[in-house]
Amino acid sequence: MLDREFSYRALMERLYVAEIPFVIRLNLGDQHQQPRLIGADGNPIQLFVRPGKTIIHRQVYYLGIVPVNLVGHWRKGLSNPLWIISSLEPKAALQIYQNRMKIEMTFKQCKDLLHLPKLMNKRQDYTKR
Repeated sequence: MLDREFSYRALMERLYVAEIPFVIRLNLGDQHQQPRLIGADGNPIQLFVRPGKTIIHRQVYYLGIVPVNLVGHWRKGLSNPLWIISSLEPKAALQIYQNRMKIEMTFKQCKDLLHLPKLMNKRQDYTKR
């Protein structure tokens, strides 16, 4: 399971060839520059889902090359939808990523409770006391 910064073709191609299951949140950045996703029918897929809804596209080709399943989910109350690509069944992929989001929220709440707003250690020696 990987987050947005890992949504690039070379990595997904390697995972697919090695038959390693993956769940990756798409990095949409600027909503006007969505990744090229081609449906099984050969037509481009537009990333659109209504608030409170989930949409599933099976056998989509990421950048026209890597076969993936695509899930769009817009939970009520959030400002943007969640877009996930995966080699797994779409509903299972969405559940896995939602569980990841719950873990992240728990970490955030713990850091807030302990008044530790930023914990980003990039060097191992910083983690030791």
